[in-house]
Amino acid sequence: MQGQAHLTQLPEKSFDVAPGDIVGGMIYVMDKPLGIEEGMVGISVESKPYRDYVLQMQKLLEKIRKGEIKLAEVDKKTYPNIEALSRRYQELHTAQNGFHGKNDEDIINALMQDKVHVKKRHGASLKEFKNVFLSFSKYHEMKGGQSYYVNEGTGGLLFEAYKNKCGIKKKDHFATHIGKLIKDGNDAYMVKQDGQMSLGGTGPGWRKMLKTNTGKSLQKLVNPFVILLTGGLSALAFGIGMAAWRTYYLVKNKPQVANADAIIEALSTKMASKRGIVSQEIDTINGTYANGTPKVATLVKWAPGCRDLSGKLSGSNDWSSVIVTWDKNDQPVKVDKHGNILRTKEKDEKGKITSYEKIDKKGTITPVTKAEYDACHAVSDDRIAGLGESLISFISMGDRDGIGKAGQNKAIMPLHPRQGNKSYQFFGIDFGKAYKAQNPIVASLRDDFSFDNPTGRQSRFVNYSMLYDNPLREKMKGVYLLAALRDKLDPEHKKAIAKEYEQAGDKTFADKLRAYPGSCGGVDCDLQLIKDEVKKYEDLANDPNCSRAQQQQYTHYADRLKEMHDNARETDDTILNTFAERLNLTPKQIDLLENIEKLTSHRVHTTSPDGKVLLNHLRVDRADRCAWQLAPDNHGTFTLYCQETNKQNDIKQRLQALNNPVIDEILSKANIHKGKLMIQGLTQEQLSLLSQHITEQNVAQTRKLPYRTQEMKDTLYRRLRLADNKDAKPHPVIHQGPHPMDNPIVNVNLNRGGLSFRNQPVQMAKYIMPVMAIDHLTLEQVSTFVSKEENKMLCQISHIEPFDLSALRGEIGLKITFTDKDNRSIHAFLTQTRDGMQVHFNNTLKDADFDFAAKSTCDLLARMGVPLVEVRVSPLSEMQRDSVQHAMHRSAELAPQLSGKHPDNRLHP
Repeated sequence: MQGQAHLTQLPEKSFDVAPGDIVGGMIYVMDKPLGIEEGMVGISVESKPYRDYVLQMQKLLEKIRKGEIKLAEVDKKTYPNIEALSRRYQELHTAQNGFHGKNDEDIINALMQDKVHVKKRHGASLKEFKNVFLSFSKYHEMKGGQSYYVNEGTGGLLFEAYKNKCGIKKKDHFATHIGKLIKDGNDAYMVKQDGQMSLGGTGPGWRKMLKTNTGKSLQKLVNPFVILLTGGLSALAFGIGMAAWRTYYLVKNKPQVANADAIIEALSTKMASKRGIVSQEIDTINGTYANGTPKVATLVKWAPGCRDLSGKLSGSNDWSSVIVTWDKNDQPVKVDKHGNILRTKEKDEKGKITSYEKIDKKGTITPVTKAEYDACHAVSDDRIAGLGESLISFISMGDRDGIGKAGQNKAIMPLHPRQGNKSYQFFGIDFGKAYKAQNPIVASLRDDFSFDNPTGRQSRFVNYSMLYDNPLREKMKGVYLLAALRDKLDPEHKKAIAKEYEQAGDKTFADKLRAYPGSCGGVDCDLQLIKDEVKKYEDLANDPNCSRAQQQQYTHYADRLKEMHDNARETDDTILNTFAERLNLTPKQIDLLENIEKLTSHRVHTTSPDGKVLLNHLRVDRADRCAWQLAPDNHGTFTLYCQETNKQNDIKQRLQALNNPVIDEILSKANIHKGKLMIQGLTQEQLSLLSQHITEQNVAQTRKLPYRTQEMKDTLYRRLRLADNKDAKPHPVIHQGPHPMDNPIVNVNLNRGGLSFRNQPVQMAKYIMPVMAIDHLTLEQVSTFVSKEENKMLCQISHIEPFDLSALRGEIGLKITFTDKDNRSIHAFLTQTRDGMQVHFNNTLKDADFDFAAKSTCDLLARMGVPLVEVRVSPLSEMQRDSVQHAMHRSAELAPQLSGKHPDNRLHP
């Protein structure tokens, strides 16, 4: 983001603001919705979709001013505030001398900058009163009586009109609100750490202090019943407690500390990205506190679809949890000993779960009790990519609260398209406490990624365990990338490692490793980020235009960054030394070591520490580990040896317990040599045999442990999707009329390498209805596939064109026309959704035409390689639903033949 013109100086105070105000080069949308730090969400003043809209509105307002269009004739549904806009525009037009001598850009700026603040208060609500006053920790949610500002200048009025154009409603969740602005083509940004000075410190106001754990705890004192019982003393205690808590926070959080934290967070996030973690875009933005003290805040690009992991961790009482599969209520999905799935069903308006249900193996759904649900096991989630790969970077950063006690400090993003069985991408956010001091855990790190976790409540590394329930080869990805980044990975070894990942179907990581470190900026590019920042603040410290106090602050930041650089360098050197013996091993060799260790270790677990979550992989505690290594010798062969010197005969017995005739002869050669149990002279062919037969599943069978195969995991999610289809609630048919503000979108191109559409898109059919939804599929992928003539012929596609979804918030969809041998034509309307794609048909189709539409659409999806069992059917009539399901089953059965004709065009080859 660096260098963009909207990254301008924050004003001295950016708190008393209204939607539409310009703050720091951004259009203010709302206060920062998450966390306790002060801040805001905005879109850039240079956002082209919004500027185009403002100019378009100016043309309309000018025509109204001139009398060319009568105000009474303007559609009030499309322009609900047109009267107020017209009045204010005429006032501004007069004040600006008719915009004399101004070009379009100047006029847009003048309209956006016009600000007339009106202070208002939120009204009291009986529902809110009951919700807040009958609870013990929800006072921070209360809006009644609080003041807010409205911008009745053209800046605020135009922005309100634009939100209406984007389909934003007052009741929208903040993520939906922001998402609709982004869908219209705007980038959204969040400013953090934009605090006010108070008591010599900076931080959140009273309302946000109530959101802290301490604040929520103190709120119990002002519950009306508690106040009555204590004769008002509890309210006095609340006031004293909150004042003391905020004073402590502010005194501790001096501007210099807050600024340094912002600088470190931005740098740590950028470094995480360089090291391979998919992370948010971030930069710093400068400002000034009221007393002239420099202010540094972070500016984060909003990522649509990003959601943190709050409520998705379970399995431990001491923050050693795993991510569990969740249902539509963000509650754990569970399984019983018979393989039935149990989940929550409904919740009341306060969010309390009120009912539960069971899905048996046949898909039959029946109600169950809370006790039955609680008695079952949750299951570790298997759909998130990047967990293991990120682990070594987390260990290197030394951020003990990097995950958060509830998982709130890290996030996931939907994957489009899905990668194998992965539907989500682990997403790095909030690296605010990284590299704060010398790393306390790296000295105890072992090459199985275990470390001695401090036991103190304030020093424990919280929930790092959630990054561990994946194969060792996944965790080694981060080590390989770090070695490449430090130029410590031999080119030939890197080539062999990447080749094996690709052979195993992980071409994404194979290509990523091959391109490192050049693709991310070269050797040590992450450390160079710190050096550049050091120079920046050293230059500011030497700037004669800065005051002495400011120079001292800049010197402090430079010194803090130097410490960060040294800590990062030393930590990474230690990590690479720890993994030196495994660094040049290939993924298959890593698999072999991992599974031999699980075979021979003293104890192995299949559940989380508290026994309540079924894991995806066997778990070995640090104390139970039996460490093995694989080393090349001088004869072109390898030695497999155990590092444990105690109870070697027991270890040898466990090693040979597989009773597999294919590898028994190889394992029988294990003997104690120079005090170590080892197998010498292993050839590549013998290593390959061991890797093939010492698998995690075979280890589990040998040790008589229950084991969740990949097929079992995939079946779980498939059954959940099928149950969701049955449980779907009906949606009303969308009645589409002509768009009242018909602006053609020029040069629509859904795929640069595929279809190029004409400038004037056709309008959507007047009546359509949703028929099916497909997660993790995009219009771009469809347009790429159908742009090829051979695919159009096979799929009976006669025409493809965009249609204008502007009546549904200004989007573009894809209209596909299928024509059969009898020259019968029907249309399928494809639209992009947050999770994937939705297919609509005309609402007026006859039964036979509906059958043809369903069959043609399912055949298209099958030819693209889309697993039809994962397609979700929308609420339809019984006949229509049977028609779609029949088409899905038919196409699913024919899928191998259909997709086999053009294997290179499939989404999932």
